[in-house]
This record gives sequence, C-alpha cells and structure tokens, in this order.
Amino acid sequence: MKGLFESRDFGASWRMVAAEGQAVSSVEVASDGILRAFIAGAGLYTLQGQRLTELGGMADDILLHMAFDSIDIDLAVAVTQKSQVLSSTDGGKSWVPLAP
Repeated sequence: MKGLFESRDFGASWRMVAAEGQAVSSVEVASDGILRAFIAGAGLYTLQGQRLTELGGMADDILLHMAFDSIDIDLAVAVTQKSQVLSSTDGGKSWVPLAP
C-alpha cells in the first residue's frame, strides 16, 4: 500500500491520512508540530489535519531524509536518492546544494 499513514496506538493499527496510492519517501514532524512529507514524483508537502499543501517542487528528486532546525523552522537539510545534500532557508519551499 502506498500513501501517508498514521497510528495513534503505537503501531497496533494504521489509517491512511493522505497521498493515497503515492510513494512517500520521507516524513518529518518539526518543532512547530506540522508534518512534512515528501511524495515521490510530486514534491514536498505539509499535512495539517487532512489538508495536504504543496510547499515546492523537487518532483525530479526523491528526498530520503530531511531535518528541520528545532529553533528556526525555516532552516532545513535533506539528502536525495542521488546522495546530494541540500539546504533550505525558507522552510522547504526551495532547496540548494549544500556542497558541490
């Protein structure tokens, strides 16, 4: 099954909350409590309740891991399937290579 699932009972049961049928490669809940999910082929999204909102492009890459700063939520880093390290200073709306 593909999509974004959540469990409220420590993994005993799961329910689909968004992105049904789509591959979700990375999920991060930042210090602001907002869930950010990367959907392969679509880009980076936030999820608040049942509302999925696109943050930006990135549809050509796949984020394998991302982390947001606990104090300044606009600062983030991510690693792609091509082992490229990216950084963002606008909360994930745009990304630049951290190192060549």
